[in-house]
Amino acid sequence: MKIIEEKVIFISNESILKSLKDSSFSKKISTPCCRILNALILNEGEMIKYEQLYKIGWGENHMRIKPNTLYQNISILRRTFEDLGVEGKIIKTHPRSGISIDCKIDTYDLGNDIYSRNRSPPNNTGKNKVNLVKELIVFMCTTPLLIFLNLMRDNIKE
Repeated sequence: MKIIEEKVIFISNESILKSLKDSSFSKKISTPCCRILNALILNEGEMIKYEQLYKIGWGENHMRIKPNTLYQNISILRRTFEDLGVEGKIIKTHPRSGISIDCKIDTYDLGNDIYSRNRSPPNNTGKNKVNLVKELIVFMCTTPLLIFLNLMRDNIKE
């Protein structure tokens, strides 16, 4: 599972893009869209040539696909991200060359309950990882204190 721009969950094995704000709001995308998005994420920040995108999206049928079909699928992905609250164009067009994705992507391996920060956006120095650790420490320290204070408040009322 991938979280894009801290706003959208991408569940590739189900071809679903889902809002993090409103879990009831999700969009099912076509298999070619899903394959293309997955490839863009795996190659985040790098351009994928149009010829490769045809093969990725449509496999052995790629020779029968017209350019407009690829462009429509890219347009659908852009519109879907916009509908789900991602601001700006994260899917970049490189004229006469290819497509790339440029955004913050977090990867969660739910099978093993392992969290890993994957492929930070360009020029990111790992501050997000440090901030996550800091937030986790603060949470772990304050939770027992809040529970203790709540118990003390209940005892004082009695």
